[in-house]
Order: sequence, then structure tokens, then C-alpha cells
Amino acid sequence: GTSVRLKWLVAVVAVALAVGVVWAAKRVSNWGKEDGDNWAAEFTGEPQPATVLLDVESNLFGFSLFLNGIPGRVGTGRLRYQTKTVSTRPGECPPEIKSTQPPCVLLSKWPWQAETWRKTNVPQCKYFLIKDEFCNATKGMDVRETLRQYEDRSQEGARPVYVPLGPRLDAYKALASHMQEMRIDQLPNPSSREHVYNAIYSEDTSSSRKTLSSVLDSESMSKYRNTSFVQIAGKWSNNLTAGQLSPSRYIQVVLNSIFTLAPVGHNPESYRLYEALELGSIPIIALDHTYTNHPCRDALQSLWDMDPEGEGFVRIHTWDELPGKLEALT
Repeated sequence: GTSVRLKWLVAVVAVALAVGVVWAAKRVSNWGKEDGDNWAAEFTGEPQPATVLLDVESNLFGFSLFLNGIPGRVGTGRLRYQTKTVSTRPGECPPEIKSTQPPCVLLSKWPWQAETWRKTNVPQCKYFLIKDEFCNATKGMDVRETLRQYEDRSQEGARPVYVPLGPRLDAYKALASHMQEMRIDQLPNPSSREHVYNAIYSEDTSSSRKTLSSVLDSESMSKYRNTSFVQIAGKWSNNLTAGQLSPSRYIQVVLNSIFTLAPVGHNPESYRLYEALELGSIPIIALDHTYTNHPCRDALQSLWDMDPEGEGFVRIHTWDELPGKLEALT
């Protein structure tokens, strides 16, 4: 039932993020090699410092995973993460940055510039590509020893290590203030949530979103008009506009929604997926033509592999299936 699905689903976000962080750490460095296959087992010793270098030439939200402290919250406890800001523009690198000890990673959305800077100044650190929503920023690069946001299986052989996005920084701050010490079993039950679903998105980032808007306006969805929350902005923006909710209001809506509609945007993966999971709202995503034709091939496949039967994320083929799927689930 929906209640069982809800409790199972909320746990997925921690598992997905932990798997991504642990897998990344093990694959791209010598972290924990002495423990062999038990590297991800329970750890009770003193955590090792791990430095995360944040390229100030990049978008702040791309750093959300680490600025939110999620790896420390859902990881094995072997690493204590500390962040430092750097600029990958040509110029003198401070001695204290050059002397950074591994394990360490450099987060940047500019792979060619960042890799040149990294090899010159901190070759002991690994590169972590962020904000490459169309999986086209590293063409021609050797990416075998790198990490990346946004999963892409288009490359044969060794691929970058995929790490899930997690919630976006501003939303997570609002989420934390609402949740505080709330446990999974204290989340509102589905029957007590005000909205059957929420649809909060900017329409201009993909054709899938325009299709969803048409479905939501159709007669087949009219029965949900008084029990849903729909806020659709015409144009995407990093800044709050008249067509967008504040982070605090957004979190309140998702917390009070049984389902969160998560249409493909610039990429099939979105911060919204993890924000919904944290709040116990079940994401619904359409694996439609926008998804299947996206340059990032098999995006989110790692999450689907964890949930092969669709017990967590609700996956439909097109948004035209949404009315029937809601009818079956509610």
C-alpha cells in the first residue's frame, strides 16, 4: 500500500547517496583499501579528513551535496569533510591549497580549465564534474578517474563515477528547519496529507514539461483540481520570481503531498527527486521521449537498478498515463 511504499521510499535517498559517495571514494583513490571488500562496513574509528575544493567560477547549487553535509550524514563515517574555495583561473595558487593532502576532490563545472589547474596545482586530488546536465562537457577527455553529477552510460568501458545530486542547497536549508529531528515514522501519513500531488516546475526547460502541463489541464485530471497543488512558471530562473515559490513554502507543499510530479527538465535527474524523498513524498517521473532521447544515456539507471520493480519511484511511460496511475494508487 501507499503507507508501506512511503516508509520504504524515504530510506532510498540515504541509501542512494551513501552508495554513490562510498563507491566514488573507493574507486578514485586509495581510501580504505586495507579493508578490502568490507570497506563500506560499519566504522567506529577516528574519521580521516577529506578536503573538498569548490571552484568559485562554478554555480553554488552544484556544491549542494557537500554544503548540505549529506556525505557526512549518510556515509560510512570514515571521512570528515571540509570545504575550501579556490579559483581555477590561471594565476598563483596559495601554498596551503597546493599542500592539500588526499583524499581530496575538486568540484567545478569547467572541466578543461579545472583539469589544467588541478594537474598543475593539486594533482593529488581527483576531479568532480558538476552541472553538466547534457553530458557534453568532457568530450575528448580521459574521465576514467573522475566523478560526476548526472549519470551517463553513453561511454563504453570505464566511465566516471556517478554521485547523486541530493537536495538543492536552499531547499535543504528550508527542509532542515522543518524537519529538525523528525524521524521517518513521524512524517505525515499519506491519508493526512493535504495534496494528492504537487506539480511545481518551470515549463520552458523541456518538452516533457509542456506535455505534462497539457495533461494537468485536461478533463481527465479535473477530479484532482481541489486536492492538488500546481505552480508552473513559464521561464526557469535561479532567482525567485512571481511564478516561483520560496524554498520554505515549497518544502511545506512537498511535505503535504502524497506524490511529487518530477518531469524531465534540462536533465532527467533533478534536486526535486531527493527533496521529495527526504519529505516522504513519492516522485512520479515519465520515461518518455524526452527521457529516452536525452544525451545523458540511461540517466538515473543506478536508482532504477536499486528499485527494479518500481516499488519506490513511480515510473510511467508518458504523462498521458498519469490519470490512470493516480486512480490506481489513491
